[in-house]
Amino acid sequence: MKDELSICHLADGEGTGLGKPLKLMCKPYRQDIPIAVASIGPKNVEMTAELANLWQPIHFLPEKFHDVWGECSSCR
Repeated sequence: MKDELSICHLADGEGTGLGKPLKLMCKPYRQDIPIAVASIGPKNVEMTAELANLWQPIHFLPEKFHDVWGECSSCR
């Protein structure tokens, strides 16, 4: 999963060489497209916080946050 996400974050002019680049037909609203990952479990959520722009929690109950994550400093 880390390899796939790192490819999504390539710098301008940098590519993988695996295909022909697409040409945009209209001007994009933003330079970067946000990457969202739905993950569950401490290690997967930690990786999501490190590499992705958005976390889409599955089976997440806000009122149970502290029971599961406690005082997790990287969860904020």
